[in-house]
Amino acid sequence: MKLPVLYFILALGVGTGLLQLVFDIAKYRYGLIFGSTSLNRFFSALLLAPGVIVFFIWNKLYPVSVVQGAEQSALFALAALTAVVGSLAISSFTNRRCIPPADFKGEGLDVLRVMTFYQAIRRKFK
Repeated sequence: MKLPVLYFILALGVGTGLLQLVFDIAKYRYGLIFGSTSLNRFFSALLLAPGVIVFFIWNKLYPVSVVQGAEQSALFALAALTAVVGSLAISSFTNRRCIPPADFKGEGLDVLRVMTFYQAIRRKFK
């Protein structure tokens, strides 16, 4: 596997795992991919562990890396954006049966406590 692809996959895994862990701790129920807290934390650890381990020993594994500077920044930003969009899309799909309250007036990420991302977007542009 080429190094840029490996770097992107690891950064995507770390980003998705960290985002799911933050959603779980902040009680954003409809931002979670899995409904169960223990299952979601296990999934987060499963995604975080390999990436964190490899990133800490990256320079020992690849002393002369082809992923440096601007390419590394671009791959990291792309992986972070993909993690956010992917997590919100998958969580909206897995939680699509939730019925949001009609009188909720929340803003920002607080809407993920009572409705999915797609439901919030639909409600915003009605």
